[in-house]
Amino acid sequence: MQVYLVLAILAASTVCFALEVTRPEVVAVGVMLALVGTGLLTPAEAFSGFGDPAVVTVVAMFVVGGGLVQTGVAGRLARGLLLLAGRDERRLVGLVVLATGLISTFINNIGATAIMVPAVLGVARRARLVASRLLIPVSFGSLLGGLITLVGTPPNIIVTSVLAQHGYAPFRLFDFTPTGLAFLLAGAAVMALTGRRLLPELPDPARDDLADVWELGAYLSEVIVLRGSRLAGRTLAQSRLGAEFDLTVLGVYRGAQLLEAAGDLLIEPGDRLLVEGSRDDLLRLKAAGGVELAPGADPQSLPESLLQMAEAVPAPGSRLLGHTLRELDFRRRYDLTVLGIRRSSHRQRTRLARVRLRLGDTLLVYGPTAAIRALAQDRDFLLLQPVKEPARLRPGHAPQALAVLGLTVALAGLGIAPIAVSASLGALLMMVLGCVRPEDAREMVDWPVVVLLGALLPLGIAMQKTGAATTMAGVVLRAAGGSSPLAALAIVFGATALLTQAMSNAATAVVMAPVAIAVSSMLGISPHPLLMGVAVAASSAFLTPVSHQSNLLVYGAAGYRYLDFVRAGLPVTVSVMALALGLIPRLWPF
Repeated sequence: MQVYLVLAILAASTVCFALEVTRPEVVAVGVMLALVGTGLLTPAEAFSGFGDPAVVTVVAMFVVGGGLVQTGVAGRLARGLLLLAGRDERRLVGLVVLATGLISTFINNIGATAIMVPAVLGVARRARLVASRLLIPVSFGSLLGGLITLVGTPPNIIVTSVLAQHGYAPFRLFDFTPTGLAFLLAGAAVMALTGRRLLPELPDPARDDLADVWELGAYLSEVIVLRGSRLAGRTLAQSRLGAEFDLTVLGVYRGAQLLEAAGDLLIEPGDRLLVEGSRDDLLRLKAAGGVELAPGADPQSLPESLLQMAEAVPAPGSRLLGHTLRELDFRRRYDLTVLGIRRSSHRQRTRLARVRLRLGDTLLVYGPTAAIRALAQDRDFLLLQPVKEPARLRPGHAPQALAVLGLTVALAGLGIAPIAVSASLGALLMMVLGCVRPEDAREMVDWPVVVLLGALLPLGIAMQKTGAATTMAGVVLRAAGGSSPLAALAIVFGATALLTQAMSNAATAVVMAPVAIAVSSMLGISPHPLLMGVAVAASSAFLTPVSHQSNLLVYGAAGYRYLDFVRAGLPVTVSVMALALGLIPRLWPF
């Protein structure tokens, strides 16, 4: 009975992850509480995940990686590598994969992607290439690069922790390096030779006019304020044009002068309001009386020296995610107006104040040039145009950051200290030496990932304790024909790779690692090749934009369609699986 309870909880959580019923970490906490509520685990067992060395390591490495970002080390490495590519698209695609992969060796995947996106947009602009041909390679490179070291991605840490829990020798820091480098080189070659031909050419914020890309002409109009209008004598904030009519005022023409649409600007008779909104909303305003509608405004007529447009995406871990523009009081907070929100290939230009922001959304913002520059420095956003290094970086501390990374790697690589201890020491030294301010360190940690890991790790305990892992292992062996270790590795790899398209890679590793242990026990073989297969397959999230945060980030930045990932990701997935089945048994014999 307990086996079926665990399998039911697992099935329900998989559906919730796949359908995005709620945030992944919320699902994970629900799983943890369900395990306690059904009596499958004691409260102590259920909460043990938050003290697991795997979780401690993940938290510490967020700070260590953040130190490399804050001191500019990662950004300089990215720009230096990309300069080697010149203007040849094939070479540039391959080098983008390699550069992102090398950066994500010690920095989490999504952090490496966030560093590379602005750098790649700058390179694309100089080389006169379309950015959409380069951003999927950024995401894929971050996933492949995470396979190079133990700390490169959470699945590697999870499978290592599971080995130790079951009494086997855990993977060491560089045990992943031979296979990881091979996967990265193979992925770069596949993307450069064949994958780039499967990538679309989409409107490019680095080269194309944003007003044309977003088709703003149909949504811009001028409203003339008549004498006696109820708007006259009120400030823009008091006019409630946004709240009542869902119209956004971009500027106010008073004679030949263009005034900024500040909330405290007093509207006068004869003012011409440059507004953005649908025709139906404009007609509702006209019906209310006191205004006339002038012919549609030309977006190109806006003076770029004072006001400009830009595209921005919420950064990973942004405090804005999950909130609406109205809740954030976005206009007052940033002195910018949101003209549209793109989610995948769908652009929304009305009812914007009610949209809850998600990772992968792209915001078209409009306002003073100074506000756009300030947005480029804001930790909550990535601006989709080349910008100078943010002022918040601490480049003078780059040598200290490199020294801390070297010490962390040496302690773990030489076996002097467990990775959880060496990573924690590295995080502490990053703060003590000034590479990271303590208040910034809290923001560098992706806390939803930490909660997801801590809450889901007990699921592995429950699977082992109840025999659910053994039941699933029996299914794997029957599918593999009974006694072939290589066939078992293929089935475990394939099942993990499919599951990771619907769940996070960490959740997939938590589920499949106990199954791999049980399969190895039934076959009487070493668990190491199967666990290595789980780690690689859990990071093979190439087929859907929702399978990993790195994919989601570039999905919004370039406006990709869902099938663009399927087309580009399929050859990479097949190549990685074929290489894994040939390489892993040689390096980790059964």
